[in-house]
Amino acid sequence: SKECKQCSRVLSEIEHIDDEADHAGIKFVKIDDKTLTKEFGVYALPAILFFRMGSKEPVIYA
Repeated sequence: SKECKQCSRVLSEIEHIDDEADHAGIKFVKIDDKTLTKEFGVYALPAILFFRMGSKEPVIYA
């Protein structure tokens, strides 16, 4: 959300490395969905979840 200063900082950093990450096969997706936050147990923002290709479960939750 735009009100979350830390979220804006993290998003800025991710946008900064997005092209390099894309070349390495890493994709970033920005999602604002309350159903998904509950499904994955996200209770604090910003939250970053890492998924292996084809997996529906995160391997790392930061």
